[in-house]
Amino acid sequence: MESRSQMTSVILRGKRKSDCSYCHSSSTKSSYGIVSPNMLVDDYQLLMDRGWRKCGTYYYKALMNKTCCPLYTIRCDANYFQSTRSQRRVVHDLNNFINNNIKPTKNISTANDESVSVASNSVVDNNKNLKSIRSKRVRSKTAPQQNIETNRITNNSNNNNAPDDLLKHLRARQKRWYRKLEKLKGQGKLNSQTDIRGYIKRYKRMKSNQLTLEEMLQFDQNPVNKLELKLVRSYPPSDDFTRTFTDSHRVYKKYQMAIHGDSEFECTSSQFRRFLCESSLQPECDRLPKESTPSTVGYGCYHLQYYLNNQLIACGVIDILPNSISSVYFYYDPDYSFLKLGVYSALRLKYQQIKGQYKPSYLLCPETYTWHPIEKCIPLLNQNKYQRFENDLTKVDENEERNLENLKLRFDNQLLTLPQLQALNEDYFCYLIDRLQLFAKYVGKICAERIYIDLR
Repeated sequence: MESRSQMTSVILRGKRKSDCSYCHSSSTKSSYGIVSPNMLVDDYQLLMDRGWRKCGTYYYKALMNKTCCPLYTIRCDANYFQSTRSQRRVVHDLNNFINNNIKPTKNISTANDESVSVASNSVVDNNKNLKSIRSKRVRSKTAPQQNIETNRITNNSNNNNAPDDLLKHLRARQKRWYRKLEKLKGQGKLNSQTDIRGYIKRYKRMKSNQLTLEEMLQFDQNPVNKLELKLVRSYPPSDDFTRTFTDSHRVYKKYQMAIHGDSEFECTSSQFRRFLCESSLQPECDRLPKESTPSTVGYGCYHLQYYLNNQLIACGVIDILPNSISSVYFYYDPDYSFLKLGVYSALRLKYQQIKGQYKPSYLLCPETYTWHPIEKCIPLLNQNKYQRFENDLTKVDENEERNLENLKLRFDNQLLTLPQLQALNEDYFCYLIDRLQLFAKYVGKICAERIYIDLR
């Protein structure tokens, strides 16, 4: 028999109904669950790819067509990750805070009429000014003549600049900005010395030489503040994890009470330990080739801690698996919510399983367990909360285990076949058969044939 540390073993819990934390309904959340005292990382990878989740040592799969709020598995392909403008803005704001101790503001002040800033947001601000200028037309006898003269100035400037190589290579949006700024300058709303063309050139160069995500995440050589990331193993608990447990719980408790409205009783250290610290995911797996193991840390459960000036302010709970990094949970000190650390953490990992804001993202079909672009899935989900994403109606789950005799049953440390179990205890066999059928269906053929089921 295999070494106990190198095999996944589970105890069946079967179907379960519980209260839903999403719609706050009672006993409407339907799932199938198992408890695993020992889970190998490659087995959990396969389970995740079939819609399974975990909480401590409890592993469960939502019964998608029956539960009140279906939980669709989402993945982001890190090799082809594409950051959005709002995500890059989060990185910019955090870098500005770390490098210069400048907090991001919700309402960016507009530039005055005397000059135009070189900052990238100044164009947006001037567009806002232009809209406000247009909305406040001067009602006087000379107004029509003034508008005519302004149009002449703008048209002349556009005609004079039309052959310019710069304008030829600008995008339509950049050209509109250029013409609006020229119009403001012609109206005397901007300083006559403002170098609009130079500004547009700098903007175009900045856009063409856009930094990669890795480059964006770098700080200055001597920043005002210091942000450090420390990866500590949470299971089995490392010395660093044990030493920082009190600080981690303090931030977690503060987050849960402020963001989720939990009571102090719901945020005890024992609850925190059960929820985000205890696990059964093993850091080693002999089935995986040694060269595939992450050389610096290894597989398993970790807390990625964020320290600002040596003070813990946030933590990302993650699982490092053979083919992915699973983001389990993220919590932060609400005093630093202006840094949007949840988004920043996801960009750091380049994997995220929340809301499909990270592209390219794919959703798992709950019937065939195939991956589908989220853009094609959202219209379907807008029609109905439960959907099959696979268009080919003839396609089925190719990895479903249908032969229950392939299951590995263990009773009193002895392996049993299904007929042997039936002969040993007919009543227990009848009680267990439905759970075994669902287990084989939900875990898939590979896991069904190598996971040991402990019978109690």
